Amino acid sequence: MQMVRIGVAVLLWAQSINGVADTAVERLQGVLNGLGSLSAEFVQTRLDLKTGGAVVDAKGQMALQRPNRFRWTYQIPYEQIIVADGERVWFYDIDLEQVSVRSLADSMKDSPAAILVGNEPLAQRFHVTQADTVAEVDWFSLQPKVAEGGYVSLEIGIRGKVLVSLRMVDEFGRHTELKFSSVKRNPTIGADHFTFVPPDGVDVVGMESTN
Repeated sequence: MQMVRIGVAVLLWAQSINGVADTAVERLQGVLNGLGSLSAEFVQTRLDLKTGGAVVDAKGQMALQRPNRFRWTYQIPYEQIIVADGERVWFYDIDLEQVSVRSLADSMKDSPAAILVGNEPLAQRFHVTQADTVAEVDWFSLQPKVAEGGYVSLEIGIRGKVLVSLRMVDEFGRHTELKFSSVKRNPTIGADHFTFVPPDGVDVVGMESTN
């Protein structure tokens, strides 16, 4: 009888945990479903494993429009523009005067960016749980159901319905965080913002140089 009670207790505990997880994924999915477009400034930092401090790797502006369109403009450490137009992703290194282009499917396959601009339900790829709430920011932990290339875990920080942070841990234990500020949720953004035409005189490589 005691073993039965223990078994029932474990079952109820598991159901409770599953209920929390279901609520977390539904809440985060609801925030993403209501996101049509977004613009923000960003700072990308990484954790220095020796000192434990944060090191700034990049700064710039970003904008996205669901589905499958985004533009990241890097100002630091060097000028670079990355544009997804719905079919392709363009990488423009201004200093090198070079443009590389890949198919959207190849670029997004293992990218955390797919969470923000894609339409695939989170529950198909991730186990989602809600972690702590700190300074009015709700943190959600996303663990891939199948090993993803490049990262092993993600955390998304949401204040209300506003994205404020995206944290990633890669397979080597390196921690990267994108912090967003001046965030505008669902602004009107012209379609030309997600169109890229290589400037005259630059080298274009990839996808057979777009034919």
